[in-house]
Amino acid sequence: TQVIGTYKDASVAVSVKVARTRIELDGFVELEARALSPIVLTDEIQGTVTEAIFKGVSVFGSYDAAQKQLTLSSDKFPNDAAHLGEGQLVISTDRADYLLEAALYTMIIKTSADLDAMQGIGEGENGVICDGYYILANDITYTGASFAPLAPEGVVWSQGGGTNGGNDATAGIAGGFRGVFDGRGHTITGLKFDTSVSTRAYNGMFGVLHREGVVQNVAFEQASICGALIAYSGSGTVRNVYVQYASIQGPTDGHYAGFVYTGSASAGATVEAVFIDGSNAMAYSNTTTANTRLIGCGVGGGTVVYNGV
Repeated sequence: TQVIGTYKDASVAVSVKVARTRIELDGFVELEARALSPIVLTDEIQGTVTEAIFKGVSVFGSYDAAQKQLTLSSDKFPNDAAHLGEGQLVISTDRADYLLEAALYTMIIKTSADLDAMQGIGEGENGVICDGYYILANDITYTGASFAPLAPEGVVWSQGGGTNGGNDATAGIAGGFRGVFDGRGHTITGLKFDTSVSTRAYNGMFGVLHREGVVQNVAFEQASICGALIAYSGSGTVRNVYVQYASIQGPTDGHYAGFVYTGSASAGATVEAVFIDGSNAMAYSNTTTANTRLIGCGVGGGTVVYNGV
């Protein structure tokens, strides 16, 4: 603001810039949407807490000054990857802003059951787009009957009016999984897909990768597929992934078998720093060189960038 006054018959203008005090707090918190426990602050907070913001989104629920406990609101918790992950939680009072290092996730996956629970979060917005930020907390041995994709190609294609599921060589796929799946260097052993359990099993984990979708930093050992492992189609990013197959089976409905973008890829699809070991994989009767594409794209696919594959 500008303060204007008079001093000895002369006009005086003084520019004043006021900034809120910003204080960094000790510690680090990690939270997930399904288990929002209160945050216990180790430092003193001066004043009345009025707000808590993470990556531009208000997440404030309540603050217990006596217990120094901040509770985030489950209704305000972000559900899109762009406002999740690591960042600073800004806790505002009537006196200052307090900064706490934090990480907010849709799910922190620790068990095979957690991995299967991802399927219940998928198919958001009528199956066209599902979002979120998922991380592995440790190595996992998969014990489920068959993994079902978060955004099956058939659902994405039909709900998107035929525009969100197939090929868009200009702008990339605008439907499917738009979130982030980060393995944090951990391994999933024994992940399997079985068409006798789920007719969508050939879609892999995600079915369709949105142009903003990311799958990274994860290893798969003893994987058994009957279609794709990561995604059957899309235009997202897959990087820093190791795969060792136990079996590769060609789908009976004519879809391709392989790793990612086995059916179709579009503009911006990226596969980077991926190592695939299929040397000891047992191939079933429907697998042929004509319908197996470990990394590839179908007829009409757009650009796929291979960097260090």
